[in-house]
Amino acid sequence: MQIEEPCRLRAKSIKKHGEKRYRTSQET
Repeated sequence: MQIEEPCRLRAKSIKKHGEKRYRTSQET
């Protein structure tokens, strides 16, 4: 459960930090 911690934190950061950027990248 130590490898899932950074994975989860990264997912949270991407959702909060690059939510708009990620959405635009997936739309293209």
